[in-house]
Amino acid sequence: MKEKLSRFHITILIYMTQQGVGIFSLPGVLATYFGTNGWVALFIILAITSINIFLIHLVYRKGNGESVFTILESAIPKFLLVPLYIGFIAVWSIFSCLILQEYVLILQMMSFPTVPTYIFKFIIDAFVVLILVKGIYVIGKTSTAFFFLSVWLVLLEVFVVKEFKFSRFTPFLFKGDTNFLEGGYHAYFSFLGYELSLFLFPYINQKSKFTKSVLTGNLLSTIVYLSVSIIAFGFFGYEQLRNMLYPLLDLLAYIRLPFVERIENLLFGFFLFLATSTSVMYYWASVETVKRMLPKIKTNVIGFVLVAATFFYSIQFDAISDLKKVSSFLSKIEIGIAFSLPIMLLLILLIRGRKHDNA
Repeated sequence: MKEKLSRFHITILIYMTQQGVGIFSLPGVLATYFGTNGWVALFIILAITSINIFLIHLVYRKGNGESVFTILESAIPKFLLVPLYIGFIAVWSIFSCLILQEYVLILQMMSFPTVPTYIFKFIIDAFVVLILVKGIYVIGKTSTAFFFLSVWLVLLEVFVVKEFKFSRFTPFLFKGDTNFLEGGYHAYFSFLGYELSLFLFPYINQKSKFTKSVLTGNLLSTIVYLSVSIIAFGFFGYEQLRNMLYPLLDLLAYIRLPFVERIENLLFGFFLFLATSTSVMYYWASVETVKRMLPKIKTNVIGFVLVAATFFYSIQFDAISDLKKVSSFLSKIEIGIAFSLPIMLLLILLIRGRKHDNA
């Protein structure tokens, strides 16, 4: 009997999938698009993601844990699903490679301006392939190890608390040059990842406490985002945050230790665990989709081809601004997938159930 993912591993898997590169820019996004006390918008996004997770819960319960692919193919001919599957593969694979490419571009900007980005990207992608080909159980355990290697970074906030001032906050809420719709898309980017729990159905059982685990992982991510955003608003102030690309990196730059210079360069390396976990999970979802279309091809071959193909796509981006335009577009598509796919599955299950009752 195959091993099943435990409740703890699911919680950590969701948390680590959400904790990608979005956290670097999140406080600036909240200030730019939501205005004064923009961090409050995180509660709204938490509510929206929780609703989406509830839809996923309904799919799991009404489908009795059936695979997403099985549900889709029970109502739609497989040849008609091929374009949809190819779309999923393209979005998730490119999304994965751009997450890592953004990390590499930041790394180059901070520490290695003369080193070509493709060297770092090649090394990281090789690491991703080694994890990816081992399957979801190893991915879950690896993410758990990465969690313990990186979660302590949250504690670094204590080093900047002395510069935190409540006077930098205002009594006004969401005031300024705001754009809630666009800001919602950009902020939601940091929460993406929970929707991949749809593909965990075959790898869990009742002991996994699926819905509670996913909600807990999502809540943990929100708590981390809240703490970083509140500290940033109290440290820099609303006006200054609006002009920052990566406020979290600027926060790290203020940390001073007597035995290390430019500690932000050292600390930034630990964020690789977060970016890698996010990327691996999206690649894994792509691999699962390819396997459904081409079941005779081995997992390691699929994983290698996907990562290699997107490697050559990602290295064409040598400017963060250009990369962000594409990743922003893809994140909007992924938000659409996160909501539309569970709704589509629920409609199929509802129609299938009625046909069964009438039979």
